Amino acid sequence: MGSRKRATAWAAVLVVATLVQGSSGFARAKRKVPTRGEATQPLRASDVTSVSLASGLEVVHLAVPRSAVVGVALVVRSGSADEEPGARGTARLVEHLMFAGSARVPPGEHARGIAQLGGTTGATTSPDFTLFYDAVATQHLDHVLALEADRLGALLLRETALDAAHGLVSDERALEERESPILGAMEASRRLLFAGDPYAPSPAALRRAADRVDLAAVRRFFERHYRPDNVTVVVVGGLSAEDARAAVERHFGALPARASAPRQGTLIAEPARGQHAEASAAVPGLLASWRIPASAEADMLGLAVAAAILSDGDDSRLSRRFAAGIPGHAGVDAASYARGSVLAIGAIVDDAARLPDAERALFEEVARLAREAPSDEEVARAVARFTAILVPELETVGGLARALGEARAVRGDPGRPLATLGRVAQVTPAEVQRVVRTHLAAEHAVVVTFGPPTTGGAPR
Repeated sequence: MGSRKRATAWAAVLVVATLVQGSSGFARAKRKVPTRGEATQPLRASDVTSVSLASGLEVVHLAVPRSAVVGVALVVRSGSADEEPGARGTARLVEHLMFAGSARVPPGEHARGIAQLGGTTGATTSPDFTLFYDAVATQHLDHVLALEADRLGALLLRETALDAAHGLVSDERALEERESPILGAMEASRRLLFAGDPYAPSPAALRRAADRVDLAAVRRFFERHYRPDNVTVVVVGGLSAEDARAAVERHFGALPARASAPRQGTLIAEPARGQHAEASAAVPGLLASWRIPASAEADMLGLAVAAAILSDGDDSRLSRRFAAGIPGHAGVDAASYARGSVLAIGAIVDDAARLPDAERALFEEVARLAREAPSDEEVARAVARFTAILVPELETVGGLARALGEARAVRGDPGRPLATLGRVAQVTPAEVQRVVRTHLAAEHAVVVTFGPPTTGGAPR
């Protein structure tokens, strides 16, 4: 949680829109896309176009002149927050089943076929969406779209495939439990922040719950959410918007429209505030979290810069504070959702006896940032680090397709990642101070302390 790269990465992902099911308990797989498709000139949010087919399926396009590679993202605008209450974990299972065969594509052939073409493929699930992505040479675009359309329109849902998906999810859970030393603290924090809401279960909790999901629940979820009017197809590459729309129409146009289905739940109006909890973990530390309402989405960039000032790099405020006398390190993480976001500031200490000192330092530094605006130099340094993380995410057509798709699902605006590049340079010290004062009051934080269990079974 305290590494320099991770502390900045959360901020870029927060504004790009993603979930980020980023660090610690929020695992997100990434695959590198071909570098031949790098954008060679500045791209603008106004370059992004969107049209809908007769079925309601949306086509988002961004032209990257002279690109030899095309990026495709198929975005289902439903995720784990849309699962039936008694069938949590279904969205992740369906993500795996989308690679398990369809009417004209044998099991596993989607991934194998893309690899044989020299491309890459993958998928990710968040509370708000499930996204499937491909990057291939432009001449293979029709092949990719045919694969995507076939599994959207004719996925084969079978018991044997579901058994295999259960095994994959179980393996993911075991890996996450081994690699995340503070998984329990992240789960406890989410339970408090989103008590009674579909966002409450962590990815790890959803993977555990998936063991109980049967084929009937999978079928209901697929039929309810994997329908054309709930899907966006993003195409990024050297072809025109007209050619992209025509290509998508060729392969998806025959899919029939289906009746819309509402989301499963709505976000609770008031977040948990001022609550404390304990959790077992391999190392001692604490996690202070705040829920940021969706209505304050415009403040996310300021909060991203504030987070970098607090914890990104050896010259950040918390790093200097810890170096002055608290053995340990601090970091920031976040998750961004369609119906609100979470910002968490955490600390891991070498000695559990120093936890009170770490908690006091953490809240004192946040309070100081709310009381006194940062310097121009601090803001400039934070903006530069933020941009250094964001730009690589958007410099390939595959990365652009994913970012635009996620932004469409989470914020309703596929051009937002490109707009962010211009907006972040305009963040001022006064804005940073204002958003910290507005959203990060100590009395509004949910605090989880964690550590190895004592002989009585409770954290130290």
